[in-house]
Amino acid sequence: MRLRSFLPFFTGLIIILLLFYVVREEWGQKNCLLEKSEVRIECSAIHVMFADEGVVDIVEYKSDGTAVHFAEMYLKGEAMNGRPPGGGSPIFTEENNWTEELGIKPPCVLQGKSGIVELEKEGYILRWPVMNHVDCNGPREVTPQEITGFQVPQGRVYFAYYVIPTRRVEFRIYRSISWGGPVEFEDVRVGCTCQMKKVVGELEKAIKVKGFEEVILEKRPTENEYFKPLSVKLYRRGDQYLYVEFSEVKGMDLVRVLMIMGDEKIVKAYAKAFTAGVIGE
Repeated sequence: MRLRSFLPFFTGLIIILLLFYVVREEWGQKNCLLEKSEVRIECSAIHVMFADEGVVDIVEYKSDGTAVHFAEMYLKGEAMNGRPPGGGSPIFTEENNWTEELGIKPPCVLQGKSGIVELEKEGYILRWPVMNHVDCNGPREVTPQEITGFQVPQGRVYFAYYVIPTRRVEFRIYRSISWGGPVEFEDVRVGCTCQMKKVVGELEKAIKVKGFEEVILEKRPTENEYFKPLSVKLYRRGDQYLYVEFSEVKGMDLVRVLMIMGDEKIVKAYAKAFTAGVIGE
């Protein structure tokens, strides 16, 4: 008799929990939320690359005791004797949340930056990528010194670079570094409540709401050793162009989002520098 008296209570509790789960899932799919929880990760082979000096510095940990470290730094500089410089200053002339202000910032951003890049005369954009596959019980990883320069015209461009997780996994996100001092990082288990297809679709809708119309790309980027393009679009609003690229980061549960806005000639030049392929002339 006592068990029977509790049966309606347990049945009701189960129904409430199921309804909560369904509502939560529907809310998450509708709003594309970044869900994360703190974890503790041990991997002595990994060390910080660029932290806040770059645009991204992130490590994904695998269940087999390995990790993939992906980081990128972008610099700008002037030609030296007609050749790309060996180094330069940080790419952003001014950090600016222009995508958020326009209402076109993608959801579920795990790390990234946005701002204004301005060159007073024709110069170079320097790209310094790092992609290391590491055994956490093995030797300490090495930072490659492969910097590539791309010529770009003078002028101003709005630039944004983000990374979004494609499923719930463990990451270390390097936040900041004081040379000779502490390194700030965050160890998290994180994922986006939306599938990437929905993230792409929602961003496209937001862009079109702002008055941008899609323009046919004459050429599309092809994959390279770091990225595999998933969605590449070029938009136009008056004399303003907007390039948006979603690319899978190879070997990671991560997608890079590249957004570049400005004059047609400048946007296409910067897109060519940052992506694997060639954008139509």
